[in-house]
Amino acid sequence: MSLQLTPYLKLNGNAKEAIDFYANLLDAKVIRIQTYGQMGMSFPAELHDCVAHAIIKVGESDIMISDSPGIPVQTGDVLSFCLTSRMLNDPSKFLVACSKTASSSLR
Repeated sequence: MSLQLTPYLKLNGNAKEAIDFYANLLDAKVIRIQTYGQMGMSFPAELHDCVAHAIIKVGESDIMISDSPGIPVQTGDVLSFCLTSRMLNDPSKFLVACSKTASSSLR
C-alpha cells in the first residue's frame, strides 16, 4: 500500500508570512495559495485575505498551511497530518483500525 503523510500547519492569521519564510529559508516552491476571498463563498470581509489552503513543496515533500480564523490556535495543536493513498480499496477499514490503535495506546 502506498501512503503519503503530509504535515498541515494551522496558523493565527500569519500563514502568508509562514509561506514566505519557508519559501526563502528552505527554497520551497509555492504550489498553491487560496484565500477565503477566492473561494466563491460568503466569508466576513476580514477573512478575505486569510489563507484557506496552501501547499508548498520542500524538496520532494509537501506541506499544507492555512489560517485558522475564529478558532484560536494554541501551542500543541498547530500541526496535524493528512494521510493520502490511492491504494486503499476501503478507507473506512483503515480509519477504524487507526482509531482503535490510537485509543488503546492512549490508555
